Amino acid sequence: MKLRFGTAGLYAVIAGFALLLTGAAFALSPIPFRTALQCIAKNPMILLLNFLPVLLLTLLLYAAFNRLWPAFALVSVIVTVLTLVNYFKTIVRQEPFMPSDILVIREAMTFSGAAAYHIHWTMIATLLGVVAMVVFSAFISVPKSGWIARSSLAAGALLAFFLLNQFVYSNKTLYFSFYCHGSTSKMTDIYESRGFLYSFWYNINGMRIDRPEGYSAGNARDILEPYAGGTAEETPPVNVILILQESFTELSEDEFFSFEQDPLEHYKKLKTESLYGNIVVPSFGGGTASTEFDVLTGLCSTFINNQTPSSFWYVRKEYEAIVSAFKNRGYDAIALHPGFDWFYNRKNVYNHFGFDSFISRFDFDLTQTKDKDGLISDAGAYAKLREVLDSQPAGTPLFTYLVTIQNHTPYNNRFETGASNFTQAEPLLTPEEVDILSNYFIGVADGDRELKNLTDHLRGLDEPYLLVFFGDHLPSFGAAGHFYESRGYTGLRGYELPFLIWNNPAASEVFDLNAAAERAGMKQGDTIGANYLGPLMLELLGMDTDMPFYKFVNEQRKKYPILREESAEDTLDFRTVQYYRMTE
Repeated sequence: MKLRFGTAGLYAVIAGFALLLTGAAFALSPIPFRTALQCIAKNPMILLLNFLPVLLLTLLLYAAFNRLWPAFALVSVIVTVLTLVNYFKTIVRQEPFMPSDILVIREAMTFSGAAAYHIHWTMIATLLGVVAMVVFSAFISVPKSGWIARSSLAAGALLAFFLLNQFVYSNKTLYFSFYCHGSTSKMTDIYESRGFLYSFWYNINGMRIDRPEGYSAGNARDILEPYAGGTAEETPPVNVILILQESFTELSEDEFFSFEQDPLEHYKKLKTESLYGNIVVPSFGGGTASTEFDVLTGLCSTFINNQTPSSFWYVRKEYEAIVSAFKNRGYDAIALHPGFDWFYNRKNVYNHFGFDSFISRFDFDLTQTKDKDGLISDAGAYAKLREVLDSQPAGTPLFTYLVTIQNHTPYNNRFETGASNFTQAEPLLTPEEVDILSNYFIGVADGDRELKNLTDHLRGLDEPYLLVFFGDHLPSFGAAGHFYESRGYTGLRGYELPFLIWNNPAASEVFDLNAAAERAGMKQGDTIGANYLGPLMLELLGMDTDMPFYKFVNEQRKKYPILREESAEDTLDFRTVQYYRMTE
């Protein structure tokens, strides 16, 4: 016995099926279904945005089969398989299933062996419910449609797919406007809050890398060919410390401020012994991981269609980074960050970059905090760094990379309530805004003091050390953000951050930093793109000689010190090689 429906009933059944399958996708989310419902309650529109792809796909397949149950069955398989892959990958690897994972499916499925341990009764009940819907559809009788009606339906569904993709599912502002139940720097939280189906479709656009005009893989190889064939330069191994200091700037040098105690007292003394300059970073007021990406890979975030929280989300598999240069020469490579390992997906990205280990929040002394949010202080971060340096086996060179966290935004009442440690050249800031900037400068001074403690420690060591120190972005001041515009921090100035390169006395005996800088064409105070800093470090140490890509990047630095999208003709070679590196 079959249930009979007319044309209106047919579309009502299809819509009902699509809605139920959308609900099943939410039920198969890694978060509890109750939490998913809370996200929908805060963002009702995300239900529609998850429902529409299921509805359109069902209509398209119904037009193809002219029968309900095959369309329902195929859509159910597609949606449940993708949703389950996302569930297990999130549980086991702490990262969601991304469209780019389809291109590296073998690596994306490495979590499958552990999947059986995460099956629960609600998942089984949901899957049985989906099967029951498909079986039920076999007992529904609907009018057969002619080829003209079916062709029109298919064309309408495809047109809807196209228009929605162009104007809705590629809209970054819309996607990131919705409530997130966790951290907007954690892709799994973003997926869970927006729904898998909407997030997956959004990231089909968001993970796209802009293809340079006239690109071909052969052309990219031709560009790199002159840099191939080098051999590793025999140089004495020098231990290297790379430090990204959260929100570190020289803002205190602006003539607007007057301090009784200079927040950069020790840093400025160290500059007199260092090679120093500025880097142009990809983001303003945030985006630490994009600056990390540029420095560690030599690639330029500016040339990526970046619809994600950071460029780190493009690192989906093993990736040649500057870490490779050290590993090729027998170095140990250790990354440290006193934040959660899932933040910006660092746990997976650092592994893909080739670090031997990653020391994250729970490996630090959690009592070493200063701010109201419980972030590990710079004192705690630098203490752990010195511990790593001192425990390194003799005779094995070490590359360490530290990303600090203490001076992360927000700054209002961060370290002191009603802080005021500077005078203004003009009455621009309110007392509340003075507090914001003063707390920021307290953090800067703490980092400055810990930098001195580190360099004092290195001065006393017999092992040679090269230190590369830089900031990631200008701080976000919230209500006091108008300070930037009023003081002219617009255009390129809003993206310039300081760096310095210093070596200890033991390194001076085997490595002449000034001579190396001269050979590299670097002068004091030069401004370069952030993507050049890591490769510059390799060139100074003579470690890029057998690495064609980094030789190419260093040559580009001498021609085009700052890569910007607007200089399209000059940057075509770089963009061609970058696209090749990221996609081939």
